[in-house]
Amino acid sequence: MKQIIHCGLIALLAFLSACDRLERVYPDIEEETGEFFVFEDGSVRVPTDNGYSAVNNLKLAVDQYADAALTATESGQEVQSCNVFLLPRGSRYYVEGKWVIKKDVVIRAEAGEGDLPTIQVMADETGSVNADMIRIEGNVVFDGIYFFGQDAITGSHQQRMFRIDGADCRLTLENCFADYCRNFFIRLDARNTKVYLRNSTFRNMKYSATSNGRLIDTRGNGADTVSIVNCLVYNILGHITRHDGSVINHLEWKNNTFYNCGTTIGIEHPRKVVIQDNIFADIGWRQGATSARIDPVTGATVFNRILWDVQASDAVDLEEADVIIRNNNVYSTPELAALYEKYAETAAERTELSSGGRQLLEAGKLRFTDNFSEVLDFDYPAPVSYGFIDLFFSAPDAPDDTFLDVPFFVDEDGVNGIHPDNLFTFVYPSSSRSATASTTGSRIGAVLPL
Repeated sequence: MKQIIHCGLIALLAFLSACDRLERVYPDIEEETGEFFVFEDGSVRVPTDNGYSAVNNLKLAVDQYADAALTATESGQEVQSCNVFLLPRGSRYYVEGKWVIKKDVVIRAEAGEGDLPTIQVMADETGSVNADMIRIEGNVVFDGIYFFGQDAITGSHQQRMFRIDGADCRLTLENCFADYCRNFFIRLDARNTKVYLRNSTFRNMKYSATSNGRLIDTRGNGADTVSIVNCLVYNILGHITRHDGSVINHLEWKNNTFYNCGTTIGIEHPRKVVIQDNIFADIGWRQGATSARIDPVTGATVFNRILWDVQASDAVDLEEADVIIRNNNVYSTPELAALYEKYAETAAERTELSSGGRQLLEAGKLRFTDNFSEVLDFDYPAPVSYGFIDLFFSAPDAPDDTFLDVPFFVDEDGVNGIHPDNLFTFVYPSSSRSATASTTGSRIGAVLPL
């Protein structure tokens, strides 16, 4: 395997901006890596990579051990793989080159305390990073994994974390943490896919001020299910879920905290939609920056204040729509409200329901109830780069590269990786309205185990 530090790549780093990039901690090339351990139940413990003599151990394990007859390490008996891969706490796995998971597998952190296992992209010897960290052509579950999208060598950010290529495939993330991505975290390139995000955190998704930084992008392929439950999503520029003109049969957002998400909420060709018990703080400001237009008849300035951009385009949409948007707290922080006031001639806070949404409301196809606005005092929230937003409000039509070197990303300590005992938290007072505002009379927003 290659040595981790190449002279040519070090020279390359001199030309890369250090802005929004964490200090790199190179792998310890002297660290020993263990052996694959096969348990009696057919699960496999995968030894950590060391970036030198061991790279792509996890990729190797899934490719060679899934759906295979194995030899149990202790007994020597033949066992059938159960397609469960266990990653020790604090381990690190580098993805170098293309990785396609074609089988139904579960990749899970071993039980116990300590840092989550890390999956991190790594450039090859030419300095190239694969556009997609992991491509999916099977049903895949990740449980308790930290996805770190900053290349281990160059420090550049991953373009896409996941790309689902197989029709009818299912991707589930439980108790995971995803950090740094340029275009989108999950791209759907096939029909009838299912995505389930549970008890997880997603943050730091941005390329430029006017494009990308999305959590899920259908690329116009639609989906059977996109379900986000009890997740924390913050510091992303793009859509939480982008329909791109397609149908998502089941769209579910429940008990999430969305904080500093730049794009408004688009719901195209609505079918079964449930958005309830969420917190939306500082959301939709990218569109909010360019809210003003001149009425061609009256010459008056008219402001677009639409946040909930529901688009029912035809009779089929109207017939099949079943939409619930309720018990959500939607607000702007005082700092963002001050920027709306500063740029009052062009900008406006987005809070309203679109005409398509009102059409569904009148037809009895949308329940839009008990949504409110309450500014919350979180105990340890991630800082918002209001300087970035201020610059964007001042020149929203500027070229994308105007904003590339303006700090936007956040991190607890400036060192790559995360630690369960030092994470931004979004706990708010029990005396607030939000603490009893859910559909069941309990707390709204995410409550994470990390």
